[in-house]
Amino acid sequence: SVFIFQTDSTLITSSSSSVSLINGAQACNVFWQVGSSATLGENSVFVRNILALTTITIGTNVVVEGRALARNGAVTLIDDLFTAPVCEQVPPSTTTTTAGPTTTLPGTTTTLPGTTTTLAATTTTVIAGAPTTTGPAETTTTLIGTTTTAARNTTTTTPSDLTSQELPRTGSDTASLVLVGILAIAFGAAAIGAARVAPKG
Repeated sequence: SVFIFQTDSTLITSSSSSVSLINGAQACNVFWQVGSSATLGENSVFVRNILALTTITIGTNVVVEGRALARNGAVTLIDDLFTAPVCEQVPPSTTTTTAGPTTTLPGTTTTLPGTTTTLAATTTTVIAGAPTTTGPAETTTTLIGTTTTAARNTTTTTPSDLTSQELPRTGSDTASLVLVGILAIAFGAAAIGAARVAPKG
């Protein structure tokens, strides 16, 4: 505890008087604030700091455990003894903080200081049954119901319904050509046979 004694005028102690500290009080925490002058009687024992506005007069053979400070006047001493008090140092209070548990709920991401979390750059979804056409090098066309843009020589297709769309037919009807060829061979063979069996005139 800190004790501050204040007086508006003077502080005067009797001869052979003493200031005693009890119940663990320490001289380092005792202060005397005097509004004018202070006078300590001879052969007395005084404890700690005197802060006087004008003057301080200390009688003969006085023991002061502390200091005598006068603001506007002189400090008069006569065969006196000043000692520095030895006070117990109180260790500073410390605060201990215990980190609580960390709970991560599904669908949430927790990033701690000093760590880096990298998510996947892209996500690719492939629809089952969607045809894939691969052309020349660096050309890829994927029909998945969305617009796909590839690199150089890229074909972009945006069908709205794959099940109802047919690719355009190209080239000739092979079956028709085969049938015409067979008929031509048959007629040619028949003509050759008829020429052989015809009588000469």
